Amino acid sequence: SKQLEEIEESVNKKILEGLEVCAEETTIESAKKRGAMALFGEKYGDRVRLVSMGNYSMELCGGCHVNNTAKVGLFKITGESGISAGVRRIEAVTGLETVWYLKCLEEKIKAAVEVMKTSPQDFVKKAESLVLELKKLAKENEVLKGRMASENIGEIISGAVEIKGIKVITTRYDQMDAEGLRNIGDRIRSKIQDGVVVLASSKGEKVTLVAMATKSAVEKGINAGILVKEAAIVTGGGGGGRPDVAQAGGKDVSKIDEALRKAKDAAERMVK
Repeated sequence: SKQLEEIEESVNKKILEGLEVCAEETTIESAKKRGAMALFGEKYGDRVRLVSMGNYSMELCGGCHVNNTAKVGLFKITGESGISAGVRRIEAVTGLETVWYLKCLEEKIKAAVEVMKTSPQDFVKKAESLVLELKKLAKENEVLKGRMASENIGEIISGAVEIKGIKVITTRYDQMDAEGLRNIGDRIRSKIQDGVVVLASSKGEKVTLVAMATKSAVEKGINAGILVKEAAIVTGGGGGGRPDVAQAGGKDVSKIDEALRKAKDAAERMVK
């Protein structure tokens, strides 16, 4: 982030200024009055070791220090994370460790450049181009899967379970996103006069569930929101929606078939 860049630049400037590092023993009260920084969680006695770097930094520390900031060498931030509310930890390397760290990054960039068949100068541009191409191919793939699924709609409807005059259809389409499921659900619902359809998909480690009911099915007690919620709970997720259209998500793809059975049982319980 910009803030980390500013910190890195500020520290490197002070390193290059060659500030003298001084250590002295004093009382804790005196050190605090002079503005010394004490580390959180540390316990200090009456006498403390006060380390100062020019007029830039002053802290309480019993560890080793160089006698001049220039000896630290190049400073490079390698990461940052949160350790408690409002407190961040910055990790960095200095000296030869920085050289080795940058060399490792350089080797990784060279390897990536070779794989992508480009130059270091065009690396970012080529990466952006590949990402756009992948998105385009993924979209085309979703369209093809939707077309293939649509061709099987008649077969899916013929396999519906009828409960008190209501057609209950449950099926899965792996590697399909929520939009694809909704499109297929709409097509199936438009071809059945009285029924509900529950569709599920696993994509990576994510489960998506969509439920759609006809107006007449809703009037007979079907609630798509409750159906999809009960099914999602089986997969370790949740969701809901309107009585006629609902969507949910889950985490356990191995439970999809069980979730669809749960939806079917729930539909049977709802029909008046």
